[in-house]
Amino acid sequence: MIPQKWTEGKKRILIIGPVEPSKAVESGAVGEVFIPSVILETKPYNADKRNPCEVIICSYNFAANKDEDVMMVPWDLVVIDEAHMLRNIYKTSNKIVKKIKIALANSTKVLLTATPLQNFLIGLYGLVSFIDEYVFGDAKSFRAQYARISSQAIFDQLKARLMPVCHRTLRRQVLEYIRYTNCVPITQEFVPSQDEQDLYDMVSNYLQRANLQALSTSQ
Repeated sequence: MIPQKWTEGKKRILIIGPVEPSKAVESGAVGEVFIPSVILETKPYNADKRNPCEVIICSYNFAANKDEDVMMVPWDLVVIDEAHMLRNIYKTSNKIVKKIKIALANSTKVLLTATPLQNFLIGLYGLVSFIDEYVFGDAKSFRAQYARISSQAIFDQLKARLMPVCHRTLRRQVLEYIRYTNCVPITQEFVPSQDEQDLYDMVSNYLQRANLQALSTSQ
C-alpha cells in the first residue's frame, strides 16, 4: 500500500510503531522498495521541524507527545504497526492512545497486527473504534451484544459489522510472496527424579485445596 501511494504522488505517509521495532519497520516497510524514509525522534525533530518529504516513522510516544503537530499534517496514509497496542483505547487511563486517535481523526489509517485479540472480544472493539467509533457505539453497548456470543446468528452479525473495516490475511495466502522458515518440533523426553515428582505432587495437592488463600478463585 505504501509503494502504491508513493507512486500516485501521495507522499505524506506516517508509520507509527513501538519504540524498539522502528529500525525494523523502516527496513521492512520502505527500505526494500527504496522509498526515502526518516525516523523521527524528539531532539532532531525539535531542532529541524519541516514538512514531510519522505515517509515518516515514529513511535507511539512520539506521536502522542507531538499530537498537535501530527494533527496539522494532511496525511495521505497513516500505517500503525503492532496495532494491538491500541485495543485498550476504551479505558480512560490510556491517554497516549487517545491523543493519537484524536490527532489522526481525519486521516486514512491502516492498522496492522498479528494478535488483534487476547482472551476478550472487547479488544476487537478497541481496534475498530480507533478507525471508526460509530461501528459499534460505546463499549457498554458492545459488551451487552457480544461479550458472550450465545448463537450463530449473533456471531454472523458481528462478522458482518466487522467486514467493512477488518481484513484477515492467512499465512497460506501470502506464501507466493513470503518465504517462511519451516518450524520443526523436536520432542525431548523428560523423566522427573523422585524428588521432582514429590515436589510436583505437593504443589498440585496444595493448589487443589478448597480453602486456598494464596491465590484468588479466578486464578
